[in-house]
Amino acid sequence: MLEHDGRPFLIVTGYHPYRIVHATLAWTRITAYFASDVLGHELSALASPQTDRKVLKLLLQSLKDRSPA
Repeated sequence: MLEHDGRPFLIVTGYHPYRIVHATLAWTRITAYFASDVLGHELSALASPQTDRKVLKLLLQSLKDRSPA
């Protein structure tokens, strides 16, 4: 079970285009997205012009390295 410790996180596929396959309840609470709004969508759908590009670069590198971010 992925909800056991209450941490907010997403799980995405390990390959491009990095589709969202799980969103914890904690993540939905802090982002105001419903899981049904994001599941199956590409991770890039969450980016906006205000998104910090340095953070995006870090996240993408973590995905490529298959390490948590």
